[in-house]
Parts: sequence; structure tokens; C-alpha cells
Amino acid sequence: MTKKPNRWWTPSLSWLLLLVLIFQTSLLPDILGLRGTARVANAIALSAFLIMILGANYRRVSESVFFFFLLPAGLVLLGYAINILRSLDSQALGRLGMLLPWCAALSVPFMPSYSLAASWLVFYRFMLISSVISCVEYWAVFTGHLATKPIETVYGSFNTGIFTTYLRTPDGSPHFRMHGVFPEPGTLAMWLLPAIVYALVFRKRFGLVVLPIAFFLSYSLGGFASAAVMAGSFTLWWTRRWLVRGLILAVIAVGVVTLFGNFFVRSYDAKAESATVREENAIRFWKTLGHQIMTRPLGTPLVGASLSAIGTVDSDYLGSDFAPYTALVLGGVGAMIGYSVIILVALLTSLKYLAKPRPDRLMACVFISLPPLIMFVFQRVTVFDSPLFAFLVAAPLIAAIRGDWVVAPRQVTQSYRDLREQRNTERLSGRADS
Repeated sequence: MTKKPNRWWTPSLSWLLLLVLIFQTSLLPDILGLRGTARVANAIALSAFLIMILGANYRRVSESVFFFFLLPAGLVLLGYAINILRSLDSQALGRLGMLLPWCAALSVPFMPSYSLAASWLVFYRFMLISSVISCVEYWAVFTGHLATKPIETVYGSFNTGIFTTYLRTPDGSPHFRMHGVFPEPGTLAMWLLPAIVYALVFRKRFGLVVLPIAFFLSYSLGGFASAAVMAGSFTLWWTRRWLVRGLILAVIAVGVVTLFGNFFVRSYDAKAESATVREENAIRFWKTLGHQIMTRPLGTPLVGASLSAIGTVDSDYLGSDFAPYTALVLGGVGAMIGYSVIILVALLTSLKYLAKPRPDRLMACVFISLPPLIMFVFQRVTVFDSPLFAFLVAAPLIAAIRGDWVVAPRQVTQSYRDLREQRNTERLSGRADS
């Protein structure tokens, strides 16, 4: 009789990913009036990740993986947890959700049941379905076929259709920029980028029609800049001839400057005070970094339901436009160091991969997507602040750090249907043996 491994503690990771997408990444709980359900779902997800950490096998992890992934991610998680505990009150407990990404990063890639293929497929389908719905509702709202209603969330005031949101203008009408099921147009643009890469790499024709339309309707300045970076990284993967690479990249650069140069300038100028504040914050950050590290080594006390509320107790708070600084505010010096190391490792690993691309298409999706996603470090939310980092990026990053550029080859090279059929075969074989 063949003894099967004990996996009672291992949840279905595809369902866990879907739970994260709906209740943690998107604004659907607010849109559908499921905020209470979202708290329960997030608690379940956090508990699952913590249990998975206890069950993960770290004994075979190499020194390079420990120093360049486990230790930095652990520093962020520890820093955030310490600051929550030292700020302990009902509001600080509401911040437990910020532990989710790092608990996921320390557990999901090490699970026997983890599948990179299944994770990317679930993510792609979620983005495709939500984009189709968003485009239909966008047309219906702005042609007068669908009325919106106001809702209040921790992210601000919105107008909502059936499944999508729109920023509310001063006169109460919906803003023209598409949010989809996300709290900001920039967030929609960020998550669409890896979905578009997936559609390009796997030649998903329907996705290559719908996803760019949704991306354009977000009118995200950061998204458009990141899309230019994505075009460059895709070119580096698509062709290995350096002369061809150089010519295509030059054409992309000239085209971006010629076609979109004035648009970027006008859009940035249109931000007026917002743009000025970001510039001043960036300068002030570097000037006051030493002082903030010395005076707040464990982070700033956590208050309120959003990051902006921290300004009420910290006069030096500069906003959340630069992700490593946000990590310093939320988790102190250790969290900022760990966060910065993860970003640097992700960037350098991506450049190393793109200099000499490998044939596997899922690995290509990851390392084509990472450079444009890292661009969002200079805005607000990033891929590193979401459990999606653990499902879509962490395992390939760990494999690259390890030096073999392979993530569970049996799972990576198979389609989701093949994986399901193989698991059913293994299950039936196990029953026969018993």
C-alpha cells in the first residue's frame, strides 16, 4: 500500500487565490455590501497562510533563497506584526490584513499543491471576466442605460453600477476614468499589465481585444508609462538577436516620445497640486530619512482605517507614494530593508532573465511583468503589497535565486486541465493501492 503524504493542513490554493482576488484585492465587498463577509474571508485567508507556514518545509531551502527571499520577507512580516502589537487597539487590529501578503509569500510557494500554471490561469480569467463586465457597464453608464448610486468606503466616495465603481465628481456624477472592480484606476491598470502579458505570451486573442480597451479606459498615467516598460521587456523576451532588440526598442522609445510625450506632460501638469506634493515628498524623504529612522525604528503608531490617517499622529508623514517609505511607516527599519531587498532582487532577477530568456512561457509571464509592476513602487499599491505576489511571482523568483530557473516542471509545463486530470489519476491510483 502506498502511503500518501498528510496534507490536511493544505487548502485548495486555487480557491484561496480566488478568495484573495474577490475579498482582498478588489472592491467587490463594498460594491456588493459584503464588508462583513470580507472580514471573515480575510480572517480565513490569514489563518490558512499561518497554518501553511507551520506546515512548510524550509529545511531544503538554499542559503541564497534564505538570505534573498525568506529573510527579507520575514523582516517585513515581523516589522508589521510588531507595530500592530505595539499599537494594539481596535483600529490597529483592523490592520491585520497587511500581514496577508507576507504570510502568503512565506507559505504558498512552498506548498506541495502549489501550481504556477493554475495560479496564473485563475488570475487571468478573473481579470478577463471583470474587464468584460467593466467595459459593458462603462458603456451602459455613459450612454444613460445604467444609473449609478453613491457608496462610501475606506478608500473614499464612489459611484457604483452593478459590479464596478467610478470616482464621484463634485456634482455627484461618475468620473470618466474606469476603475473596474478596483479602488483606483491605477490599480486596475497595474493588474491588467500581467494579464495582458499572459494574453500575449499564450496568444489569447479575445483577451488581447478586451484587456487593452479596459487598460486604456483607466487613463492611468503611471499605467501608460509602465506599459512602455512592458513593451520593452516583452521585446527582450520575444527576440534574442541584440540588433533586432535594439532596433525594436529604439522604435518603441521614439514612438512613445512622439505619440505620447505631450500627453504625459499635459497629464502630469493636470495633476497640479498632486504632482507638486509628490515631488516635494520625494525630496523631503531623502532629506529626512536618517531622522525618521532614528525616531521611528519600529514604525509609526497605527491609527484610523487608512494610511492618510497616520498623518494625524505623525507630522512627518509624507503620504504613501513611495513603497519602501510606506514599509518604514508601517513596520519600521527592518520592514523597509526587507521590502527594498525584495524589490531589488525582483528587478535584478528580471533583467538577468530578459538578457537570456528561457523557453518556458509561464516564467516569461513573470519576468516580463515584473519590470513594469516595479514601476508602481513610486505610486501607491504594488504587487508586493498583495498576496498575488505569492501566487504569481514568488515561486519563479525563488527558483531564479536558486539558479535553476525551474518551478515544479511537472506543473509549469502542463495546462490546468492536464494538472486536474493527472491529480484525478493519482487519486484513483492511490485508492487502488489501498
